[in-house]
Amino acid sequence: MNKEETYLPQGTILKNRYEVISVIGTGGFGITYRAVDQLLDCYVAIKEFFPQKWASRENGKSRRVAFYQDDKSKKIVEECLHNFRHEAKILEKIKDVPYIARLKDYFPENETEYIVLSLVQGETLSDYVKKRSGKLPAAEALSYIQYTFDTLKYLHGMGIIHRDISPGNLMISEDQVLYLIDFGSATSFDGKEEFQSEQVFEHKGLQAPEHSRPDMQGPWTDIFSLCATIVYLITGEGIAEAEERMLLDELPQRLMKTSLSSRQQNALMRGLNPNINYRFADIEGLHAELYG
Repeated sequence: MNKEETYLPQGTILKNRYEVISVIGTGGFGITYRAVDQLLDCYVAIKEFFPQKWASRENGKSRRVAFYQDDKSKKIVEECLHNFRHEAKILEKIKDVPYIARLKDYFPENETEYIVLSLVQGETLSDYVKKRSGKLPAAEALSYIQYTFDTLKYLHGMGIIHRDISPGNLMISEDQVLYLIDFGSATSFDGKEEFQSEQVFEHKGLQAPEHSRPDMQGPWTDIFSLCATIVYLITGEGIAEAEERMLLDELPQRLMKTSLSSRQQNALMRGLNPNINYRFADIEGLHAELYG
């Protein structure tokens, strides 16, 4: 099955309400579409649960999804669907958090399930930086990231961490506001929920060293990824893995070549400390040092 046969065709109507316009993006576990909400006359984003390695779509009008039925595939699909539903539950909890794509609807259809979100029209920070010769002036980068600090302050106050902050998961809207997207890896850090491990940390070099230790994760985990993202935006380069940095850390020299103040450089270095005990414990502490 080629990609065109995998996607819902343009004009498909879901829930007798949402008209599919085009494909926005695909991942290992789903397809995201741009659609029109015919009831409210506005654009929305619709995420369809479609784990491509373990599913196929019927041809013709039905467009139903069939999942592979061998024991191994069934187990994987069940786990992925659990994660998909978990994302919807997280989005329902955080619907009042600023600068996120908000949950609008959730429903089953075509033998699969769908999440409907408000559509953030714009481009990812990753794409934006590529058009700007690969990096941004420090002042511009920090100006955009201010929005993410506001978002994380609310999330962490609710006991939720995102766990996958990266330039690809930050969207600049048409009115120049930065939105945090993709909550497929988000979870509670109060020990009351299972960590959704299958979809976490696709952006290598940006994840905190404790990514394989759920019991050690908290706001400081998002702080690490946020600081790594800032470094990437300002220098045009990622950072080395924690093990390499323990042997030889070239990051201080790279930061010295930027227009960041000494205080800001030290704040980023602290936020990127491999040892969680030496990182900022909360997002407010990092913000005070970067913007104070």
